[in-house]
Amino acid sequence: MAETGLLALIPLVIGLAIDDLLVGKTVSFWQLAGIMALLIGLSVIRRAYDTRVYGAVRVELGKAQVQRASGSEVSTLNARIAMGRELVDFLEDILPEALAAGVQLLVSVAILYTFSPSLALAAAGATLCMILIYAASHHRLYCLNAALNQQTEMQVTLLERRTARPMLSHFLRLRRYEVRLSDAEALLYGAIFIAPSGDDPVQPSDCDGLARSHCRNDLLSGQLFVGGRRKRPDTAYAPAKLDPTVRDHVAHKQRRGSDTAVGVS
Repeated sequence: MAETGLLALIPLVIGLAIDDLLVGKTVSFWQLAGIMALLIGLSVIRRAYDTRVYGAVRVELGKAQVQRASGSEVSTLNARIAMGRELVDFLEDILPEALAAGVQLLVSVAILYTFSPSLALAAAGATLCMILIYAASHHRLYCLNAALNQQTEMQVTLLERRTARPMLSHFLRLRRYEVRLSDAEALLYGAIFIAPSGDDPVQPSDCDGLARSHCRNDLLSGQLFVGGRRKRPDTAYAPAKLDPTVRDHVAHKQRRGSDTAVGVS
């Protein structure tokens, strides 16, 4: 959990380090370097520990499966041992990544809320939408994986017969289940990316608290850009309220435009 928490804080610390470097300070930069060094150390220790622990789990699980399947066929036992190892692989690799992603998501939404509550609520809504899509697809994915595993259990028995036609039928069934599973996963991921997206109008208030690199005023065209999307504001910008650097830049552009017009005339 310490490693996951540090990973979730890295984007925020990077932003703070950049802000400090822009004003000539290095405190946040060295804090970032310390967090990265600590994260690397924790990752190495965790990896070495997990390899030994889950290796022992694979041994105990395989021993238990052999003892409980004394009357089963060799093909069934072989397939179930392989599936048991896949289960341990899931516990070692995929489950920690899923938990880390959940923690990082919660931390990201909390940090985003401090900058813009509306954007944080939108992110939370998109997350809820993705969870509902996963839940709706769970039953189909479960059934397809079960059918694929049952067909895999028959492979050793069919190989012992050394008959061409049953083996070809077996491989075709495996291919059919794999294609169906792949299609279901592709539709699931497509729905996850499409469903939460929307074309809500962007308001100037969405820029409050965000970095200038993500939100800027294009004064020459009179448009507001946010993340690559544009919306013309309802009111014109007041030059007196502009940043001095931006105001000088606009004045320079206007002088160049007037000089060009005079030269052409």
